[in-house]
Amino acid sequence: MGDADRLELSGVDSYECCSYYRNALKPPPPVWNPRGSQWHRWDPHIHTPGTILEDGFANDWDTYLKKIEEAVPIIRALGITDYYSIDSYRRVKKFKNDGRLQQTPFVFPNVEMRLGLKTARERGINIHLLFSPDDPNHEQEIERALSSLTFEYNEQDYHCSRAELILLGRAFDSSQTNDDSAFRVGVNQFKVTFPELRQLFRRNGWLRENCLVAVVAGKTDGTSGLQTDDAFAATREEIQRFASIIFSGNPSDREYWLGKKADSPAAVIEQKYGFLKPCLHGCDAHELEKIGKPDQDRFCWIKGDLAFETVRQAAIEPEERIWIGSESPERTAESIAVDTIETSNTPWLKTDEIKFNRGLVSIIGARGSGKTALVDLLAAGAYSLGSSLGESSFLLRATTPEDLIGNANVTVRWIDGSTTAAPFRPPDELLTEDRSSEVCYLSQHFVNQLCSSAGLANELRREIERVVFEQTKSTDRYEADCFDALSESCFALRFAAVNSR
Repeated sequence: MGDADRLELSGVDSYECCSYYRNALKPPPPVWNPRGSQWHRWDPHIHTPGTILEDGFANDWDTYLKKIEEAVPIIRALGITDYYSIDSYRRVKKFKNDGRLQQTPFVFPNVEMRLGLKTARERGINIHLLFSPDDPNHEQEIERALSSLTFEYNEQDYHCSRAELILLGRAFDSSQTNDDSAFRVGVNQFKVTFPELRQLFRRNGWLRENCLVAVVAGKTDGTSGLQTDDAFAATREEIQRFASIIFSGNPSDREYWLGKKADSPAAVIEQKYGFLKPCLHGCDAHELEKIGKPDQDRFCWIKGDLAFETVRQAAIEPEERIWIGSESPERTAESIAVDTIETSNTPWLKTDEIKFNRGLVSIIGARGSGKTALVDLLAAGAYSLGSSLGESSFLLRATTPEDLIGNANVTVRWIDGSTTAAPFRPPDELLTEDRSSEVCYLSQHFVNQLCSSAGLANELRREIERVVFEQTKSTDRYEADCFDALSESCFALRFAAVNSR
């Protein structure tokens, strides 16, 4: 189930009830995936040609975009990153509007800034502000919020805006006559104080609703670089408590922030920092060769729709929603995962195609919402109705005493591209064909029998015997056609072997 589904199933219009959609000028929520939450590769930290500092792209936008478009695995979401600016984000948006990055539906701005604190390696600590692009006025709001930050140089305050950063660059280096070069100098000198940044969030409601703060964990330009000086221990904790996200691809960091380490269990992390925190990781590319290639193939996988709400949800469910690794954590084999159920001659259904989530483990819903009907359809299409249907079966109730189903058919399409199809009729009406079940269907009626005192002794045993027989290779069944016959053959062979000694 997708994150938006919870709102829609509540019976309340999600557009009206979400706090971040209160503004009538904001668009409705994104189009949510009907399959629910799925794993996608994200790169939340990537620079572009023209990035303000350390630009090694040689302004080659075409190669830059091709490398993203041809990345394997496919990058489905991008956090376009630059220092104190969203100009790079604007350029990427324009390329998308012109038809590029078609396989990357979601792009959001990532503003990188440096705190006025040095690590042991003489680098400023990097803070990232991840912004939601849902508000149509988000670009203006971001720049307005950034302009509230100031840096003092030579008894003069400079605001965090392009014009003011140009002035700072020229004030620091009078030889800078070109606006772009003066801007780069100004950006390089501008540092944010942590108290000022925290105060900005306290007084700016739009920022709190539309921005998530991430802090780098590394020793070079992250909070780990403060560990060597005990005088900054409290400051380091305050910064990490303030952040919602940790930027790191290090498995050890992930274990720590998920409370998995013996000396730092979840209770300790929550008490010290407020809550468990997700670790995100990107390629941090400043040159073409690094695009989409984080060190050691530590790709960032996030479970959810391609929307900023998924990042918010990941901050709430960091272990369940985020994975750092070369492959997606989804391990279900394609041959046993259902892609869709398609029906024909079913005017009594609102839709003739139902899309499944590869990680589906349960179907929930109100009484009478169609749970049993859906499972019966799947069982029919997978040749698995069997004889275990009881009075609770949708199929039996819909065909007896009056036939309301008609000439219905159901096709199950599996993720590997194969299909299975069958009439949607009670088992006793189907032709007896020699075809094996694609799934094991335990109906509600059958489960109720298993849970009864008699079922524990009889039904459960028969079901175990059936599974054992079906999982035994046909060449090992000694021509038996059921478990009892197989058991007798095995007993006879064992008896003969014992007597021959």
